[in-house]
Amino acid sequence: MRAAFVSLRDGFSEPARALRPGSSTALKFISFGVFAYLLGGLVDAVTAIRGVAKITQFTYFDEAQQQLALYGAVSMLFFGAIYYFVPRVAGRAWASVALVQGHYLLVLLGLALLIGSLARAGLIQGHDLNDAKVPFTEIALHTKSTLLVATAAQGLLLLGNLLLRA
Repeated sequence: MRAAFVSLRDGFSEPARALRPGSSTALKFISFGVFAYLLGGLVDAVTAIRGVAKITQFTYFDEAQQQLALYGAVSMLFFGAIYYFVPRVAGRAWASVALVQGHYLLVLLGLALLIGSLARAGLIQGHDLNDAKVPFTEIALHTKSTLLVATAAQGLLLLGNLLLRA
């Protein structure tokens, strides 16, 4: 009877150890995905306010919201599930913990830069679009530097995702 209890206890404690904060990259991905989901809902609620929507609607800010929802929430949750289930199904650990941690750091940095730069570009674009005296060519010039940062951020995301494949 005692052996069955010990076996049952070990069966439940192994997944619990894997999901302990600080011990699992899978939990880091999942935690960030949940945070991004909640933040995305909050940003959606704020941008529904007429005064805010007047500036952010139909700008790069919409793209920042989409990236937060799709990459920040959905993709990070998927990555967390991959990092949790694949070693258990395959029966062996990841080949390199450094690659897994590198993936997490590059994706986190790339996502923060991407969302931040697109949001900033959207706010600049929104303010310029609300001023009828500003021509479209100047709006493009005003957002150029932030869009270059967004492009670099996508490069970081690409590098991070290549580490998953390695």
